Amino acid sequence: MDTALDISGNYKTDDAGYPYMTDGRPEVMQQAYILLTAGLGGFIYDRELGIAHYETEAQLEAAARDALREIPELEITGVAITPEKTSVTVLFSGVESEIIVRRDE
Repeated sequence: MDTALDISGNYKTDDAGYPYMTDGRPEVMQQAYILLTAGLGGFIYDRELGIAHYETEAQLEAAARDALREIPELEITGVAITPEKTSVTVLFSGVESEIIVRRDE
């Protein structure tokens, strides 16, 4: 179980201001999102957290596999680098989801 975050990285709270907790699929996808959007070495308390620099789709796939190594339930099924966005597609519990790593709009 983990504290739920919104898209800006802030805690999701209820009407009384208490943080929501998350578990199961949402928790795993939140962890994957954090690992794929944080630059490797950028988190002071865990320098191994995050994704390494990449320029090609092959490098992105290798970096994503390394970043997600501690979530063995996730299977990377695709990566894409386009002018609009960079994404990693993962399979978890039979459901495929696209994680937007970077948006260049």
